[in-house]
Amino acid sequence: MRLVDSWTDAGRPSNEDAWGATPAAAWVIDGTKGPFEPSLTPGPTDATWYAQLLNICLLEHFAAAPLDPRGALASAAEELSRSYRREAKAAPAHEQPSACLALASLDKSGEMHLFNIGDCRILVEKAGAIRQFGSSGIVPFETAAIAELVPLRARGADPWPRLRAIFRRNFEEAMNKPGGYWVTHPTLPWLPAVQQMTLSAGEADHLLIASDGFFRLVNVFGAYDEAKLVATALAGGLAALGAELREMESKDADCLRYPRLKAMDDASAVLVNSGK
Repeated sequence: MRLVDSWTDAGRPSNEDAWGATPAAAWVIDGTKGPFEPSLTPGPTDATWYAQLLNICLLEHFAAAPLDPRGALASAAEELSRSYRREAKAAPAHEQPSACLALASLDKSGEMHLFNIGDCRILVEKAGAIRQFGSSGIVPFETAAIAELVPLRARGADPWPRLRAIFRRNFEEAMNKPGGYWVTHPTLPWLPAVQQMTLSAGEADHLLIASDGFFRLVNVFGAYDEAKLVATALAGGLAALGAELREMESKDADCLRYPRLKAMDDASAVLVNSGK
């Protein structure tokens, strides 16, 4: 698996996204934490620290092509939990940081294994045709929150008090619970909820792995469809797409033309050649 390009950019002072790649794997992480105080970790934010910790664990366990990629992910999850419990302050599970993850890994036979939990995306390109992998229960909660915020913003009201209440409720009542949504978590179970797909050798030419912040180019701003997004990334690079994304966000800073929770979000993408 050859890394073609990568790009990440913070939508706020501290980037809560992360990405990683080895000769056998590549992934994108989108860290988050509800509006809870105080800070639990030594990082600039708990979500940033957690995303980087998960990144370190994945780098260690996917350094070489594993015989069992899901087993490697399980080992990384165990190390993540041990490290978090050792280094972070105690708090209720819903107040702890969490993260979405999309990961692709080759095994030693050459098969490609795709994993997703949360609202990151993997676009699989073969001879110009695209398959999208990854879905998330987060989307209905986000859609409902946006619907509540749009009239507040239209009146010029401060949306943060309402948004804070929505976030607190969702993290406490829906995170990693049946009927809710699933993400990686330092102390709650999440491995059984990971989506998985296996591709045989030759089924993919390129993979574009993206956080939801980067995928706004498709599902929020409608500037690209999946095929055009991959083709543009291959032709002109991810940084140019990132600059276009930031320009679109800046031109709609009040989030009224393109309703969304945050005017600017952390955004990351990794483009790889499958090596076939």
